Amino acid sequence: MAKIDDDRDVYRKAAEHFAIAAKIRVTEADALYNWGNVLFDLSLAARDGAPEVMTKAAEALLKRAVVKYRAALAIDPQFSDAHNSLANALADLARAEYPRSDNLILREAFGRYEAALRHTRTPDVVHNNFAKALHDLARITDDLVLFKKSMVHFQAAGAANPNYYSVYLSWGHALADLARRTGAARSYKAAFEKYRRAAEIEPTDTAAHHSWYYTILEFAKKLKGKEKAAYLKQAAAVSAEQKRRRRNLERRVLRSEGAR
Repeated sequence: MAKIDDDRDVYRKAAEHFAIAAKIRVTEADALYNWGNVLFDLSLAARDGAPEVMTKAAEALLKRAVVKYRAALAIDPQFSDAHNSLANALADLARAEYPRSDNLILREAFGRYEAALRHTRTPDVVHNNFAKALHDLARITDDLVLFKKSMVHFQAAGAANPNYYSVYLSWGHALADLARRTGAARSYKAAFEKYRRAAEIEPTDTAAHHSWYYTILEFAKKLKGKEKAAYLKQAAAVSAEQKRRRRNLERRVLRSEGAR
């Protein structure tokens, strides 16, 4: 808890500096944008390690971040990073509002992602954020159309950057969630492939193997005979690789601590 409090103090001091910068150079959209980022980070810190759980304090900070992003865009309407961050903040707020509202907030978020895509030099990042926002709403609403829309943006993000770990891990999660709702074998198998690619991109990663393993087990429950046995064997291999990677990580940590 002390560490979180320390982080909040740092963020608050940074926010004070950006407030001064914004007053001194009101034509600088960057100061307002960075101020918004600090408030967004403060909002995440106010959730005590659970980013998906929105507290009243976190929501208030997020709304303040939205104000700063809007102010930055009023100065520079083509500021793609501000559009992207505003979209992220609005999508986060929309999750807190659902089902209390008609999702006007989320519709604006999607529009902001579209605006960011028109001006960005990092389409992989924006497409990935857009895809994750669509996936988040799809999980809440069970809307299969939103799942399909998220896949379009994951595919675009992967095409823009074939080595973007977060894209393939998040894409795997979205496909696995879709498979759980439809029972479609092709969605399960596509999820396995995305997890495999994520693990390939990050040789020390274990998160992809963790999700990959449990998703295989889910799929295997739907099977019989030799096909079931084959997937259980695959699950065992994935689990073994995850354990191997974890042991290697533990060794590196111990060596690092011993070198201090």
